[in-house]
Amino acid sequence: MQTQQEVIKKGFEYLKSETNLTREQIEEIMNGEFVKVLKEFSIYRMRRFESGLKMHSRRIEWFGQLQHYCFYLGDLMDLMEKTFDISESQFYLVVKIMCIMNWIEPIAETSNLGLFHPLQGLVSIVLNLFKPNDSSKIDRNLFKLSMKPRLVIVGGGFGGYTACKDKTIRDLFDVTIIDLNGALDFAPGFPFMVKDKAVAEHLSVNHANTLPRANCIAGKVSKIDKSLIHYRIHSKSTEEITETIEYDFVLIGTGCTCRFNLPTLRSDNQIKFVNCYNSQSILDSHEFIRNSSLKDICIVGGGFVGCEIAGSIAEKYPEKTIHIIQRSDRIMKPSSEEASKKVSEVFETMRNVKIHLWSEIVSQSNSTTFRIQNSQLNTFIDIECDVCFLCTGLKPQSEMLRDEFPNSLDSNGFIQVNNHLQVLDENDQPFKNMFAIGDVTNVKETKLVYCSILQSQKGM
Repeated sequence: MQTQQEVIKKGFEYLKSETNLTREQIEEIMNGEFVKVLKEFSIYRMRRFESGLKMHSRRIEWFGQLQHYCFYLGDLMDLMEKTFDISESQFYLVVKIMCIMNWIEPIAETSNLGLFHPLQGLVSIVLNLFKPNDSSKIDRNLFKLSMKPRLVIVGGGFGGYTACKDKTIRDLFDVTIIDLNGALDFAPGFPFMVKDKAVAEHLSVNHANTLPRANCIAGKVSKIDKSLIHYRIHSKSTEEITETIEYDFVLIGTGCTCRFNLPTLRSDNQIKFVNCYNSQSILDSHEFIRNSSLKDICIVGGGFVGCEIAGSIAEKYPEKTIHIIQRSDRIMKPSSEEASKKVSEVFETMRNVKIHLWSEIVSQSNSTTFRIQNSQLNTFIDIECDVCFLCTGLKPQSEMLRDEFPNSLDSNGFIQVNNHLQVLDENDQPFKNMFAIGDVTNVKETKLVYCSILQSQKGM
């Protein structure tokens, strides 16, 4: 396999005999390998913060907020000289090729920048190197990248969706969003789906229909490495296939799911389990709840979600018994004691809701019975259970980082970030092009939709 240096050197040997280059000719050099290497090295490297091409305050005055994607010809020359042994004339040939390929374009007349602008001397060099009919593309020497940096958003929940809708992000990046269902699900409305299945139609926003300027992919991301994102696509008509997509920046907003903190189930288990953080799982639960023969329902976890679901079921199905199993001393633990007391009083009036505090499931007595232990009293009781809603602690969906970035996860699997929401390495140093937002991060704040939206605006 040829190195980048070897490919560039052979490409220049071919170009010695060519004078009037066309896009088609350039693409055919070395069967496209020359263009591939040149593009990867120059464009993709210059778009990344780690390239070392920093913009000073004067450039911000000239270019405004586009400063990260504008450069002097000298910037590109410095970058290439560090890797390739090329002459000055060969460098300007590279610039010419990049213009022909529409990778870069001029953005300012030199005359507009003042008599003593540092690029004045470079103009004459550029104009002398090219014929009049060729110099029209490079008779200015301040350039911007025509190709936007590639931002891939992993997870289309509130944080990822908000970032994708942001006008500044859309203007500065070529955006791709990858989500398992290809839609934004309004998770706070999931408990209402337990009562009314028709509500589901109003709780989902299709990405492709509402994000026309983004490349929307319905797939499950399995791995993220330093330059590629691996994802799987599955449809009813085809087998599951794995695809990859390159990125310059990645924003991870995959959220959390429930923790299955239950003991080993019996082989004859008949209890139906529902993931309260998954819309399809909740929709499927209607079949069980409506069944008149299934009368006992357990809610594992008495937080906000657990209490909302318990209330919805108890109100619509007064003939069923609902058990809320809570490990701590009160339900709705994140809220105030007064709020917990008020909700407990409401459940008492419903009569078909039983709250078990200081309790957890320790075993399965038979196919439809859980054994519950009260840790405060050290007592055990058996509870019949036909349907079990899992509303337990949040489990971060960060598996895609475990292979390449295991040290970026804390002991519970949450992605470690700094105050700018940049993903941290094993030395607590940020990756310049990796961000994470929302529930999947280790940010010490309540996991709420509002917080996720604010983080998406802050991180990018």
